[in-house]
Amino acid sequence: MNLNSKSISKIEKIEKGWSLDEKYYVEDEHLGKLLLRISKHTSYDRKQQEFTLMKLVQLQDVRMSTPLKFWREEDKLNALYTWCDGDELGEVVSDFNDALQY
Repeated sequence: MNLNSKSISKIEKIEKGWSLDEKYYVEDEHLGKLLLRISKHTSYDRKQQEFTLMKLVQLQDVRMSTPLKFWREEDKLNALYTWCDGDELGEVVSDFNDALQY
């Protein structure tokens, strides 16, 4: 599984979210819709552990982005996931009753 610049048809920076990671929506003709997260290399151990935990959670049939690849490139860490369509929590949380929100 490789992300190849020749097969990428679209890249959009994502400005939403709570993390400090750079996030991009990517469309690849072979891999489909993807999420690329780029973070500082100083957080390598924490980010690698996060990626590994996501792989374990995904095995439990939780609807989420599937972790595909984690790699270091110069001074950045890259993590590639499948794209998971959905709504931003802040935009829909008020649609749920108080018990569900909690």
